[in-house]
Amino acid sequence: MILAHDMTGTGPDVVLLHSTVCDRRMWEPQWRPLADAGLRVVRADFRSYGSTPSAGGAYSDAGDVLALMDTLGIERAALVGASYGGRIALEIAAREPHRITALALLCAGLPDQGESEETAAYERREVELVERDDVRGAAELSARTWLGPEADAATLAAVAEMQLHAYEVQLGRVSKVPPGLRRPARTLAALSESPKYVQYEGDPPPCDCTHRTPQAPPSGRTALLSKHALAAADEHSGARDFDPDALATARVPALVLSGAHDMPEFRRSAARLAALLPGARHEEQAWAGHLPSLERPAEITRLLTAFLASSAAG
Repeated sequence: MILAHDMTGTGPDVVLLHSTVCDRRMWEPQWRPLADAGLRVVRADFRSYGSTPSAGGAYSDAGDVLALMDTLGIERAALVGASYGGRIALEIAAREPHRITALALLCAGLPDQGESEETAAYERREVELVERDDVRGAAELSARTWLGPEADAATLAAVAEMQLHAYEVQLGRVSKVPPGLRRPARTLAALSESPKYVQYEGDPPPCDCTHRTPQAPPSGRTALLSKHALAAADEHSGARDFDPDALATARVPALVLSGAHDMPEFRRSAARLAALLPGARHEEQAWAGHLPSLERPAEITRLLTAFLASSAAG
């Protein structure tokens, strides 16, 4: 399976990897400005998110990203990852450091970071809502939990919309990827600060978009085929453990961003990454929650544009 994706621009390659609270549409405020800055930009949906269908068995998100790069003829790229997308970027950096030119990590996680009580409480409430068949309520909970205090109503609605679609795919309620996901929704359009909203450059390449319902796990918490249940069941998890010490081999520029309003384990991981990655610079944003690229999109776009331009220049 080739991940659903968009590509635009010419120049050094950049791959944008989304949070599992969102899908590739979360990069709407950034992807065209990065292309306008002289970069070729790819954004993709992981399996079970956006326009990419669910997996029918074992798979690797890092492997899927590398396969997409191979398909597009990209030998090396800068990886920009938000949250889970940052973890996948780190997995690639640890296992295949020769494939990356730079890392920009926005509230990225590490495989051994543990789980705070705040995150555990959110997950319990999320599972409770989904098991009551209130998936919209669960999606709105996710948006409120992971966005920082500066997120406006349009941003909250956009994140809830992306999370709701992911739940529906993972719960087997979507038999075909809705055609509407190939064009941005109105709430997502509100995230773009450009006076002219940028449409996708075309539909994703052909893929089998029929949902394949995974083998149902037993019961209880893993009965919820959300991002947390996927992580709990090996046959459905796209992440693989890696040794964080292996990141010492990734000798590339790295920008590590964290948010002062994020969950504590992600803030701790950001501080560790600054020490683990030889070329890292850590910046904590006092205003940010877990999704800073959506909370202050223009500010993060400027940061990313400057960092990637500097990295490309060597």
